Amino acid sequence: MEKASSKKYEIDMCNGPLLGKIMIFYVPLMLSGILQLLFNAADIVVVGRFAGNQALAAVGSTGSLTNLLVNIFIGLSVGANVLVARYYGAKQDIQLKEMVQTAIATALAGGIILIFLGFFLARPALGWMGTPDDVISHSVLYMRIYFAGMPFMMVYNFGSAVLRAVGDTKRPLYYLLIAGVVNAASILIQQNGITVSFDDRQPLYVWADEFKIEEVITNFLSNAIHYALYDKKIDIFYTVKEDCVRVSVYNTGDPIPEADLDKVWIKFYKVDKARTREYGGSGIGLSIVKAIMDSLNRQCGVCNRDNGVEFWIELDTKNEEIPKESIA
Repeated sequence: MEKASSKKYEIDMCNGPLLGKIMIFYVPLMLSGILQLLFNAADIVVVGRFAGNQALAAVGSTGSLTNLLVNIFIGLSVGANVLVARYYGAKQDIQLKEMVQTAIATALAGGIILIFLGFFLARPALGWMGTPDDVISHSVLYMRIYFAGMPFMMVYNFGSAVLRAVGDTKRPLYYLLIAGVVNAASILIQQNGITVSFDDRQPLYVWADEFKIEEVITNFLSNAIHYALYDKKIDIFYTVKEDCVRVSVYNTGDPIPEADLDKVWIKFYKVDKARTREYGGSGIGLSIVKAIMDSLNRQCGVCNRDNGVEFWIELDTKNEEIPKESIA
């Protein structure tokens, strides 16, 4: 099943009409590029709004230097893309496996090298570029924080190159979307003074579509952020049952009227007519959750608890056949 799930993302460019396949390949690639640009724009917007003009100037002054260093390794990832595509097309599985391992090892090594370059060369390099004295300290700090995450960025770039070599441009886009949501949620959580706790007692394996469930939890988290009141706490936890696990997102706040508990899944349904937004933020988030769980033939629900509201979904932990429509 794992092999079949992987194959659905691959595109065979060697057989059949090309136009449709090229569009399927190109559109996620284009959207990924746009999202990466939006990440940079979001940095500038957040810094400019919350940290002032001097901090904004500091971020802007590092652009050329960070691009220079990062693009060296992105160029290497393009080389890995070419070799992976060659071995994949020739069905040389042993060479393909070795190339993928080499690409990931290069990504990790490159990320570590960039950490040291960013830490030790930030100040002299920015000085050579003529960065003003009143912002250089902020610029150095920003660069060191930025380059501390380079191993993860390099793994993403090399991993994306490997996936794109076999025609898979969808999963890199999914990973960027997840990162974007987490980034936006982190900003909202910090801005609103919310405390988030996560139950990570032990690894737990379930039968589900990873990306669909990620979207479900994201919608639950977004809903909780919008309506966390009083203690401003959000708890993400799970409860193991006989043959399934219940994953819950709880937030402190006002309860939902009992008469409306089964109606919050309706698109644009207003729990409180006096509110400017529907319960669930945009009015469609919870309806998306319901549609996804119905497609997976799994249960979802909501209940009032002491001083808050809990949204939950249930996922199977037993080894059973997943309906075809749930992995399409």
